[in-house]
Amino acid sequence: MTTLKESPYTYFSGLLKYGKSVLNCSLESIEESFSTYEHCISRYFNKSEWHTRIEIQLKNATLTCSMDSENKCQIAYLLLDNLSDIGHYIRYCDQTHPYNHEIDRWITDYGYLRISFEAEQLFFVLMPVSAT
Repeated sequence: MTTLKESPYTYFSGLLKYGKSVLNCSLESIEESFSTYEHCISRYFNKSEWHTRIEIQLKNATLTCSMDSENKCQIAYLLLDNLSDIGHYIRYCDQTHPYNHEIDRWITDYGYLRISFEAEQLFFVLMPVSAT
């Protein structure tokens, strides 16, 4: 039996749907929605404040949610295990969302999407309008 490989556009669109689905959701509802996925909840201290995040292992990617003071996902990060299709992902964003050069982000139906590069790690950041 032959199996068809998922296109990079379909794969990335699915990842963005996961990211979009957690924005503004409570930690409890995210944990419930992804209960069958490997995940980790952590608390850390930074800039005199405690922060909570949940990391969810998806197929070939990690979805990380940064929680606000009300324990709702204020920003979602998509870290890809393999960057070989990154050009396809950027083209997908360019074709499906207008890009605002003033704020360096794509404008989406849920807020904003941008690429970030920190500590030699490239990732996509999803955020609702209220997080900016």
